[in-house]
Amino acid sequence: MANGFARPLRQLGSEAWVFAGVEGDTLYLDDVFAREAFDLRAWIPRLIDRPIRAIRFGFTPERYWPGAVDAGEDTEADLFVRNLRLSPEAHRFPIMAHT
Repeated sequence: MANGFARPLRQLGSEAWVFAGVEGDTLYLDDVFAREAFDLRAWIPRLIDRPIRAIRFGFTPERYWPGAVDAGEDTEADLFVRNLRLSPEAHRFPIMAHT
């Protein structure tokens, strides 16, 4: 658990795991642990048990969701890092890294 918070850990295939859960009509994908990049879209049916209208990523999804686009800024994500040079591309610190 990260700071007392974690959604259930689900195994996807033999070498990939995801912290994920459905709340209301939203699937929350908090973090993915995998040796190599893969297309997470194919695994969505295994992560839901009812229709969803939205997916919220707790990480920058490009590695696991080809063609992902920025849908907005998370104004509730307070995280302070010293001396970090950010790339001009969209980036999100994984939610599991927040303290």
